Amino acid sequence: MDYGVWIFRDDEFVDPIYAEPEQEDTDPKLWEIICESVIEAFENEGPRFDTVEVGEWRMGWKLHARTGVSVVAAVDQEVSITDLKQFLTDLAQRYFDEVDDARFPEVGGVEDIVVDVIPPWEE
Repeated sequence: MDYGVWIFRDDEFVDPIYAEPEQEDTDPKLWEIICESVIEAFENEGPRFDTVEVGEWRMGWKLHARTGVSVVAAVDQEVSITDLKQFLTDLAQRYFDEVDDARFPEVGGVEDIVVDVIPPWEE
């Protein structure tokens, strides 16, 4: 199953904390919705934790307002909304538990965190 994971500081989409796949390898429409959703959440104009369907994708985001860090994931629509939200919650929790500085973490350590969180749909 294909999926992507991104971690952003504020609305810095050019240089995310973590990106798999990179922006240039992400469907342009999906990337546009990711950016719009995170910006709206960051500016208090949209929900901080939600999901949307974008073409064949189900995309979800979770903003930690105090730090301005957003965790985003996109999966195919076979994954339930519940599982996607659980993954985002688990990933955000693990991220904030493991990094010393949420806004400027050690980049190599973030990859280890993402890899260690097993998505519910893969258990």
